[in-house]
Amino acid sequence: MLEPVQEIPADATPSENSGLPRVTLMGVGKGGIAIVSQIKLPDVPLHTIAADTSCSDLDAVTIPACTKIQLGPKSLRGFGAGLQAKSGEKAAKESEKKIAEALAGTDLLLLVTALGRGTGSGASPVIAKIAQDAGIPVVCFATNPFSDEGKHFTEQAAVAAEKLSEQSNAFVLVDNEVIAQVTDSNQAFDAVFKTAVYWIERSVVVCCSMIFSAQTETRLDFSVFKSIFPVPGTRTLFAVGSASGENAFQDALDDLFRCPFLQAASAATHADTLAIRVCAGRAPSMQEMETVSKGIQERFGGEERTISNFAVLPGLEDTIEVCVLGADDVRATRRRRERTVAAPQKGQSVLTSQFSQTDDEEDELPLIDSHGSLFASGKKQLYEGIDLDTPTFRRRRIKLQEELDARRKRVSRS
Repeated sequence: MLEPVQEIPADATPSENSGLPRVTLMGVGKGGIAIVSQIKLPDVPLHTIAADTSCSDLDAVTIPACTKIQLGPKSLRGFGAGLQAKSGEKAAKESEKKIAEALAGTDLLLLVTALGRGTGSGASPVIAKIAQDAGIPVVCFATNPFSDEGKHFTEQAAVAAEKLSEQSNAFVLVDNEVIAQVTDSNQAFDAVFKTAVYWIERSVVVCCSMIFSAQTETRLDFSVFKSIFPVPGTRTLFAVGSASGENAFQDALDDLFRCPFLQAASAATHADTLAIRVCAGRAPSMQEMETVSKGIQERFGGEERTISNFAVLPGLEDTIEVCVLGADDVRATRRRRERTVAAPQKGQSVLTSQFSQTDDEEDELPLIDSHGSLFASGKKQLYEGIDLDTPTFRRRRIKLQEELDARRKRVSRS
């Protein structure tokens, strides 16, 4: 396996007005902490947090300069969540203040967890929501259990994955079943874990290299990075590929298409906005960059925006690494989150309460169709047989016409 490419200078420490964000890497639960402890990024300016319900597991954490958070000290007393997601959820809610304090000042949260057991499945979605409520974008990397681990764990993992994806700007699932298929069955049992760690470490490095790149001319502004995943709940496109040799660019592209992230059920297969990053031992030619960009666009989209950049790392020699990031259905997700149907308050009309729009949406939604129906794509809102989707002036016009007809009859009779 290719060693994760690092290009971040040791002095890339965020400071006020430096233009560099404060990034927090957080492991939740025993599995998440175990993965974070294996990620070796000495030159990356990350604030590391380990959060768990088990005191013994927290005591065993040896990550340098790591903030440790015991979740649910009153309810669980350091004994763990007992493999129950509800206990993990309750513990995280109990420790909400400590979590918020630990995340204070964070500009981006890289959340790592293993789904299936109690703490990872129950606490991770709560922590992601705490971060979102504080205005912190969340990029979550999670592993799921093997299917033969039983219904209880797989169901807990599925529920947690759905909740996490709703609270994360980007949610990347490392499917252990897929990892096992690409791992030599003759290797040791922990080979799957090591492979999962490799992919998550590689992904963390990709994210950090984009925003902390030593080459300022190819560094992605943090505001641009955030714009790739503007709202929580979108399906995430995230893939990495690498290759060496004469056809390295095309081979790296083919390797990217085989990335295990793309085989997870939660992964997006299309994105309106794509961010493409190429790392090479030399500056790529226009034709080579075009080969990569066109190949990725043909497969994944990027009709609205495609942000392409590269970094020259002489240590790579003839090795090429390609990464693509994107989010699917951004507009639909934004509308779904912002246009929450709520019961009308006193003095508020049904139309106002149920069909409130933001300024960004006014040009995207059809207001009146050819038949004059308001919001024609939705279901009719009926009140005592009256279609409330019909504009008020049209309903009044119908009554006025009936009144005119009645007057004409009275006039003709006289």
